[in-house]
Amino acid sequence: MLEGGDVMVLGSTILVGNSMNPSVGSNEAGYRWLKNFLGEAYTVIRVPLIPEILHLDCALSIPPRSGLAIICPEAFAEGIPDVLEGFDTIPVSLEEASRLAVNGLPVDARHYIMSVNSHHDNASVRKALEDRGGISVYPVYFGVHNGQGGSLRCATQALVRRGGE
Repeated sequence: MLEGGDVMVLGSTILVGNSMNPSVGSNEAGYRWLKNFLGEAYTVIRVPLIPEILHLDCALSIPPRSGLAIICPEAFAEGIPDVLEGFDTIPVSLEEASRLAVNGLPVDARHYIMSVNSHHDNASVRKALEDRGGISVYPVYFGVHNGQGGSLRCATQALVRRGGE
């Protein structure tokens, strides 16, 4: 099984989250299928996640800006993937990740859409993004979806951008 929230594209490198919880998220068979399907043109990396994390996009958001990531270090069962070495990171706690503080929508290098709800305003992540190179953060109320384990990236998945759009 392969679920969209577990797939993150970094150019020709693709990260595939695999929760250690066998009843949710993508599994190793999904990772192997994608690696086989894409072949030599892409580097596909399996990213094991702790059982409390549903998808990779609940623990990692890239790139609001090249070389910048919002990340929950505790969520990675085997440590943060080497491909993220040298990134400037905005760390969040496991509690913040469980409230979907990481699951935002990077529009481009200067604009990021973030969900908020009546329980969590994601103020610390918002301030960290704004303090790092003037990224404009647009909060969107997403209460019902957040309560059911989904947020903005879940609702949109990855965007394809061409020619600097």
